Amino acid sequence: MIVWGGWSFAGTVLARYGDGAEYSPSTDTWRPVNSVGAPTPRRAATAVWTGSEMIVWGGLGKDPDVSMMTTGAVATGARYDPASQSWTPTASVGAPSARSDHSAVWTGTKMIVWGGRDEMGMQLATGGEYDPTLDTWTPLPDIGAPQPRYGHYSVWTGSEMLIYGGSINTGQTLSDGAQYDPVSQVWSPMAPGPGRTKPMGAFVDDHLFVVGGLSQNPLVAYSYDLPANTWTQILADPPPQDRYGGAVVGYAGTVITWGGLGLPVSLAPPLRDGSVLDTHLLTWQPVSTINAPAARSGPAVVWTGAEMLLWGGGAGTTALGDGARFTP
Repeated sequence: MIVWGGWSFAGTVLARYGDGAEYSPSTDTWRPVNSVGAPTPRRAATAVWTGSEMIVWGGLGKDPDVSMMTTGAVATGARYDPASQSWTPTASVGAPSARSDHSAVWTGTKMIVWGGRDEMGMQLATGGEYDPTLDTWTPLPDIGAPQPRYGHYSVWTGSEMLIYGGSINTGQTLSDGAQYDPVSQVWSPMAPGPGRTKPMGAFVDDHLFVVGGLSQNPLVAYSYDLPANTWTQILADPPPQDRYGGAVVGYAGTVITWGGLGLPVSLAPPLRDGSVLDTHLLTWQPVSTINAPAARSGPAVVWTGAEMLLWGGGAGTTALGDGARFTP
């Protein structure tokens, strides 16, 4: 697992980070990420793993200008190779405009960036494909693209990028989405589902399972059947506690959720619990709390193929520098 960037409060000042470390679960050890050639310190960036490199792009990488009402969004990035411990900047020519709160997926050969907020904080409906072999960008088509948004969910299905949910600056929670096929360069709308901002979801066995997020209505878990383009409410009892900003991983037949903030966010403390969903039986089981890390929201999370690795996040204004491994 590679952790890089992020933010914390240094007193009353928000500090951005431009460092990181690699974690090996087999040896339970950390190794610092080389800082030479690294991108500028930033938060709200995206990162994808290509199989040999981590690509970091976008985010809030400079101080906002209050007089100009700019957010500090950037349109830069870099690739990190852990084998050589070296950074290589991504091309700036043809790159999407500066943004944060966007999404990025890895197709197997390219990174696709879409949506987010621009330097003025306005939602976007643009994006681009980045080819790390050629170090080139190709813009995504506008025709058929979903309406502008940020804080949405995005995943690579194996042949398409799926975009769902999110929000716009009026505060409206979005319930629509679309699928993008990079081969045909065509967008296809997906059936409207439950409205969610920053949905907590996982894509398993051709289904998107939405198990959390911010909503204007009471949260209920849903599944989206990609081939049928239909939504189904998950009626399993008892359902997990409503939450936002938690960790989610999915693998064959299973979705695991942990942590986050209870709802309403303004009243609820961070959570230190979670649930395991059997996607075939549609039943929930609680995650063990024995040796669980402290309650938190916004942690980094990856699935190794056997374990869920969870690190960092925050509790109130306190940034956390620890984590844990969960074996189902």
